[in-house]
Amino acid sequence: MPNWEARSAGTFNFSAGFTQGPDPNRASSTAGNSIASLLLGTGTSGNSLIQAWKNVAAQSYYHAGYIQDDWRVTEKLTLNLGLRYDLETPRTERYNRMNYFEPNAVSPLARITPQFPDLKGGVVFVGVDGRSRRQYDWDTNNFAPRFGLAYQLTKRTVIRSAYAHIFGPSPQQAHGTVGPMGFRTENLWVTTLDGITPYNTLSNPYPQGFKPPPGASEGLLTQTGSTLQAPLQDTVTPYSMQWNFSIQQDLPGQVMLETAYVGTRGLQLSRNAESGLSLNQLRPEQMALVSRLNDLVDNPFVSSVNRGVLVGSRIARGQLLRPYPQFTDVIPLYSSGSSSTYHSLQVTLTKRLAHGLQVDGASLLSKIGQTDNARR
Repeated sequence: MPNWEARSAGTFNFSAGFTQGPDPNRASSTAGNSIASLLLGTGTSGNSLIQAWKNVAAQSYYHAGYIQDDWRVTEKLTLNLGLRYDLETPRTERYNRMNYFEPNAVSPLARITPQFPDLKGGVVFVGVDGRSRRQYDWDTNNFAPRFGLAYQLTKRTVIRSAYAHIFGPSPQQAHGTVGPMGFRTENLWVTTLDGITPYNTLSNPYPQGFKPPPGASEGLLTQTGSTLQAPLQDTVTPYSMQWNFSIQQDLPGQVMLETAYVGTRGLQLSRNAESGLSLNQLRPEQMALVSRLNDLVDNPFVSSVNRGVLVGSRIARGQLLRPYPQFTDVIPLYSSGSSSTYHSLQVTLTKRLAHGLQVDGASLLSKIGQTDNARR
C-alpha cells in the first residue's frame, strides 16, 4: 500500500501586498504590513504536499576510460597526449515513478480549448505506452582530449603549455529529486487571481479539498493549474575547457620566475536547482502591459481543468499570456545551460635554498575577465 505522507500544516506565505495602499499595484516602504495580512488571512502563496511514497529507488551508472602517452620528440621537446571518455547512463527508477517535461508535446487541452489550438507542454512518464524507462537521453559524445607540451627554448628557459577537456558529474542525476510530479501533488493555495483581490483566505485555503497523487494516469494534464517541477530529457553533461601557457626562467641565485596565462571556459553548467528558474515567464514586450496583466478575463480552461489558478470562471490576463498557460511556474529541475569564462595572469617567484628547503615568493593572481551566463 502507498505510504501517504503530507505536510500536516502546509506552507503559507504573507507579505505587505494586501494591506498596502492607496495603490495596491505600487510597492511602498511605508504602507502595508505582512503581520496585518496574516491577521486578515490574505496570503501571497502557499501549498500542501501530498506524496504517495517517501522514497524512490533511482539508479544510474558511471563509466570512464583513459589512455595517455608521453612522447619525447627531441631532447628539447616532450609531448603529453591523452584521451578520456566519460559515460553516465540515464537514470531509471525501480517502479518507473519518474517523468520529464516535454515542451513540444501537444496538450490534450488543445482539442477542447478553441482559444489555444496549438497548446503544448506537459510531463511525460517513463515506462508508459511503450516509452523507455530512462529519464534522460543518452549523452554519448563525451570525449575529453588532453594535450601537454614542454619545450626547452634555451638552457635557462622552458616553455610549457597544456589543454584539457573535462566533463563534470551530472547535477541532475547526482541529486535526490527525481521529478516525481504525479506521484506527489503540490496542492496550490490560490490566494488571488489578479494579484490584488483576495480569493481563498487562510480561514478556508482549500475549499475544493485536497487532490491525491494520480500517478501517471493524467499524463500531460498532471499539475495543470499549479506549479510543475520536472527535468528536461535533453539535459547534457556539463564540461569545461581548460588551457594554460607558461614561461619558466631560471635566474641567478637559484631563483626561478614563472609567468603563466591560465584560462577556463565552462559550458552547460548547472543553472538552477529546485527553484530559481521558470520556463513559463512572460516575454519582455508582454511585461509592458504592466497593471493590465492583472485584469480578469474569461477563463477558457474552467470547464476542463477547474483547479489551482484555473479554478474560477475568471483569470488574470497575464496567466493566459504565458508560454504554457495551463501551468503557473514550470521549473526545470537541476537543468544545465549556464556558461562561464575565466582568464588570469599568474606570476610566481621561487627561491631554492640549501638542504632541500624551498620558498615561494610573491604569487600574483590577476583576473583579466570573468563572465557568467544562463541560457538555453
